Amino acid sequence: TLHGGMPPEARRAALARFDAEGIERRVLLLTDVGAAGLDLPAAHTVLQLGAPPGWREYVRRAGRTGRMGKHGKVVTAVGPRDHERLKAVKKQLGIEIIKVRTK
Repeated sequence: TLHGGMPPEARRAALARFDAEGIERRVLLLTDVGAAGLDLPAAHTVLQLGAPPGWREYVRRAGRTGRMGKHGKVVTAVGPRDHERLKAVKKQLGIEIIKVRTK
């Protein structure tokens, strides 16, 4: 876990554990504040819980994956209230968003 309220040494330790070699499954939970400006080359998937407020936040979150020309995935879990915001992000960025329904 990494968030803006953590002291700098705790953030560095969390990032060092995330980047440690030999770990096959990496999950780093970030707040928007924690995600800003991080270079996480080991991240290959970003899971967003809820639609971001706008396209800038989407890009900031999604930009933690697929670094330096590598491929990455972004999964955004939304409820009925988030659909309009996500549609606006899609239109503003000109990106494809694949809708998957669950029961």
